[in-house]
Amino acid sequence: MRPQGFAWLSVTTALLAGCGQGEPAKPPPIPVSFAVAKAQDTPLYREFSSQFEATNEVAIRPQVGGIIVAKQFADGAMVRKGQPLYVIDPREYRAALAGAQAQLAGAQANAARARQDVARYGPLVKEDAISRQVYDNAVQAASAGAAQVNAAQAGVVQAQLAVSYTVVRSPLSGQIGTTNFNVGALVSPSGPELARVSGQDAIYAYFSASEQDLLSYGTRDPRSRAESGRDIELTLADGSVYPFKGTIDFVDRALDPATGSSRIRAVFPNPEHKLRPGMFGKVRIKTETKTGAIVIPDKA
Repeated sequence: MRPQGFAWLSVTTALLAGCGQGEPAKPPPIPVSFAVAKAQDTPLYREFSSQFEATNEVAIRPQVGGIIVAKQFADGAMVRKGQPLYVIDPREYRAALAGAQAQLAGAQANAARARQDVARYGPLVKEDAISRQVYDNAVQAASAGAAQVNAAQAGVVQAQLAVSYTVVRSPLSGQIGTTNFNVGALVSPSGPELARVSGQDAIYAYFSASEQDLLSYGTRDPRSRAESGRDIELTLADGSVYPFKGTIDFVDRALDPATGSSRIRAVFPNPEHKLRPGMFGKVRIKTETKTGAIVIPDKA
């Protein structure tokens, strides 16, 4: 009996010891971050999707017809105002200019002769050496000669303009697109455009605002409305924030009846020519400033 009681006591002691060792350890405390909500003046913003357009875009068209004999730019290049772009065969227009100059010389000779007749007949008509009718005819001829000179001078100016139009120049500084005509093509003033040039120093961002946005804007004080139209932020399609701020410079006179929204335009400086017509972005406009607002971080 003694050995059995000793064995039972040993087993019981072992079981109790094993239960004591298997108790789980207490987990460490979990760190918790927090932020203090404060009352402060907080600006409120609205974002609108926008698309960029050039502030100045011009279609290049010839003012005279003819064969293109030279193209003096590379497609997509930056061009300067007044830079030659195309040369149209000028021979026909130079010949017309020579003819106009010849007509002017003839008209000037006839006018000089008519003036001489008037100068010569003046003393004679006073002495009744010639009839008054002869003198009057000479005066009329002199007047007609002066008019012919003026008409011939206008013809020369017009011919000179035609010659100058054979060199098609860029009307503004900016970036030119691809050409629609190459050397050897026949062009005319009534035909398609040759190319397009877009100004790049500034860019327009067009977006639409709802009727509610316009009504809310109209109820603000003048100072708040002025602040909303300045320092507009722009986020590009890749998520980057454009470094230059914009300004609203146009609000359409009426809402679009199909969408119930108004077209608004903001202008942004583009000194690095990073923004291009047709690109998209988001304009961020400060709508108002809440006084004493409770601000809570987004993570909360």
